[in-house]
Amino acid sequence: MMDCWGHGKVGLGLNLAILSMEGTGESYFTIASSPEEREAIEFLIRKASGVSATLFSAGTGTQVWGKGPLGRGFPLDQYRGRDLLMAGVGTAIAPLRSVIRSLSYWRHDLARVVVVYSVRQPQDFCFVSEMDEWRQADVDVVQTVSRPDGTQWMGRAGYAQSHLADVLKRPSRPVAFICGMQQMIDQTRDQLLRLGVAPENVLTNL
Repeated sequence: MMDCWGHGKVGLGLNLAILSMEGTGESYFTIASSPEEREAIEFLIRKASGVSATLFSAGTGTQVWGKGPLGRGFPLDQYRGRDLLMAGVGTAIAPLRSVIRSLSYWRHDLARVVVVYSVRQPQDFCFVSEMDEWRQADVDVVQTVSRPDGTQWMGRAGYAQSHLADVLKRPSRPVAFICGMQQMIDQTRDQLLRLGVAPENVLTNL
């Protein structure tokens, strides 16, 4: 269970929370559920040390303390009628998954929706079991692997930013949500600006 959740609305892109457990300190984790899903808050957590390791070993009913939510915010309702491009890498797909899950409420208000999702190797893709649902919700899902050598991957290769020119053909006033590490964000923003996306229409999680 989670106790002591801070006051405030869980909005799109308010994608971080501080979780802590007794004796393990605290750490930031990414919210992967949408604000419309009020029954529970879901996180995408990579097993590591500290709080992460303790969470993986905790049983049902373990008390978890949370503070938040935190983040820049993706104001989806401000972009009605426009194309939406989302680009994420690795576990940074989590805040974009929050947006995608909200699209069941917002999809009719948007034009084309594309998510470009890049990982190092095929086994690193998260939410694979949900991707067919995303496509059925009229979301174009572009998966790409940056290090496909030695794998059986037959799809697109390279970083997310290398596929933007292809997926942004004939855009309708596009807006972009980018999630990843700083270098990926900088390179993706630069590429989008070269493709004619206005700077104020490129939103990031950092």
